[in-house]
Amino acid sequence: MASSKAASTLMILLSVAALLLTCYAAGNDEPSCRLEDIRFTTAATGRVVRGQPEHKVTVENLCSCPQQGVVVYCDADALAASAGPVDRTKIRVLDKKGGLCLVDSGLEMFKGKPVTFTYASRKTLEFTLYDATPRC
Repeated sequence: MASSKAASTLMILLSVAALLLTCYAAGNDEPSCRLEDIRFTTAATGRVVRGQPEHKVTVENLCSCPQQGVVVYCDADALAASAGPVDRTKIRVLDKKGGLCLVDSGLEMFKGKPVTFTYASRKTLEFTLYDATPRC
């Protein structure tokens, strides 16, 4: 009976260790997610809003760990000048002067659950990741 208990305890410890190794880089206390794991794609929707082409932006987390507090460099003036409405819960200006925007109200982003928003402008806007916090 005691060896059965010891075997069960050992299996639990090995399972926990395997889980930790999945989420953390070897020899490092930080999650193995990288900034490059947040991907932005922009595509024309084919719609025209007040004479401006509409664009759909898709933000994806490619890391197996959720990431929150996703902040990007953005063109705040161009977003504000969008001919169509922009969902401020999906992309919100944090610092107009610094050109920083918060994605999805800072909520956790999970792999396979992209965040999308649209804007209408002749100019295709660029979004570059500034920061994100992995939660693994």
